[in-house]
Amino acid sequence: KNSRWRIRPPLVSYPAPLRKGNKMEEQSKPPIIYGMEYQGRSLANRGSLVNDFERIQFLCGSQTLQHENKIHMIEYNDTEDVIEKVSFPHPEGEVWHIRCSVVQSTMFTTSYSKVSDGTLIYGVGLWSFEEPDGPSSEAMLPSNIRKITPIDHSYTGNVIKTLWNPQNGTEQLVTFDSSKMKLWRLDDGTLECSSEIEQSHRGLTSFTCGSWNPHHNANQIALSCGEGIRAVDIRSKESVFSIDHAHDQQVRDIDFNPNKMYHFASCGDDCQVHFWDSRKTVEPLLTRRDHSHWVWSVRFNPTYDQLVLTGSSDSQVFLCRVASVASEPMRDLDDDSSRNRKEVLDCVVKEYEEHEDSVYCVEWSGVDPWIFASLSYDGRLVLNHVPNKEKFNIFTI
Repeated sequence: KNSRWRIRPPLVSYPAPLRKGNKMEEQSKPPIIYGMEYQGRSLANRGSLVNDFERIQFLCGSQTLQHENKIHMIEYNDTEDVIEKVSFPHPEGEVWHIRCSVVQSTMFTTSYSKVSDGTLIYGVGLWSFEEPDGPSSEAMLPSNIRKITPIDHSYTGNVIKTLWNPQNGTEQLVTFDSSKMKLWRLDDGTLECSSEIEQSHRGLTSFTCGSWNPHHNANQIALSCGEGIRAVDIRSKESVFSIDHAHDQQVRDIDFNPNKMYHFASCGDDCQVHFWDSRKTVEPLLTRRDHSHWVWSVRFNPTYDQLVLTGSSDSQVFLCRVASVASEPMRDLDDDSSRNRKEVLDCVVKEYEEHEDSVYCVEWSGVDPWIFASLSYDGRLVLNHVPNKEKFNIFTI
């Protein structure tokens, strides 16, 4: 048996295998669309089997200068196919980036900007959800959010982003802006800066995005620098690998494969998504160009790394199969004879067209591997499902 299923039985749904001739019919659920009042570009999933939080929730933040900004929480009920929603005031201003703690399900960070005395100020803060009281509180959404502490990153005039340590048992987070990265340790709500790394690598420009490698005891962080990518060891502060020309234009996102060591993906303004092996960075293992404009976000499925999401300024979301660089092969389900099944080729599994504006973020649920969310700049959040046929292809591994 596949051990991954033993830790995820409560929320994994198995679709009924209906067949028409030798072809399996799709019975995927329709998308669920939620709209914020104002624009937004920040999205995060809340919930992980690491912290035993098994509710399908997503957070998104608004961006407006004229009105009060808010943090929106959307919870999806897979049984009834409905969502519950709640919003909280975010008094610190426009929300540029949200990340939820992997270990403490009540904690999250926001990167924000606000105008003070005619000056635009960027900052980052640590927040906590206030859970409602009462006997049925476990089934209720939070009643409010509370700012625990601002994070003193030392203002440099750029958006400050955060990353949480992806491993269980540690409470570390990183803040980074265009010129430096700081590593913080959280202890009883108090943050202490343990180290700082400045951008000094020859040939690479300012930091723009990053990803914390879940492998190697979570001691490596990759940051994009213009067209290049640099990975550093947070203990020694030494470079692990460097790709000076990872993309033809600005790199917009990086994501490590959670199931395959050394493998990661990157995307950028050249409309391409590259899949890399950090031991051989002369050229990517695989390149996909499905989008017609800048690709802002790329995410491996947390359980089945054959599935990859991408979101772009062309307003499209693509669910792709990258079996050739996955940790396990896939077989073609259309052939009933298991002996004659062929390896499944890389392809676009489905194109999702519910957005009408640039898609800045895509995120998988940390609890159910078949559910994901995407957010476009007009404030539209869309919940979607992996098609049933693709689920059965994966079951045949």
